[in-house]
Amino acid sequence: MLTSFPKHTLLDDFEQVEQVAKDSQTGIWQYENYSTDRGFDSEAYGQEPTSTPSTPPKEATTDCDIKGNINRSGNKIYHLPSDSSYEQTNPEEWFCSEQEAKNAGFKGVGQ
Repeated sequence: MLTSFPKHTLLDDFEQVEQVAKDSQTGIWQYENYSTDRGFDSEAYGQEPTSTPSTPPKEATTDCDIKGNINRSGNKIYHLPSDSSYEQTNPEEWFCSEQEAKNAGFKGVGQ
């Protein structure tokens, strides 16, 4: 059985939205060379943005060491320093407490 696909796909929509984000240097696109053909370069994340974002990401402090990450499925997950995935996690946000992360809609690893 052959299936025909529409000429317009969700991928087309995604690519359009992605281009808008690139052009406006929004989110990950504000960091030069963060998104690469091989994935994400975590060292580029800590650099100064190529433009000033409207809401700069929080920086980690000694008291705010909980990493908030949004995965490809859009799930918001927070990572504690004791979590096995903590070191390789590239945070979109930093939190000072688990409650702060929960209030922002994040769930703990494995929850």
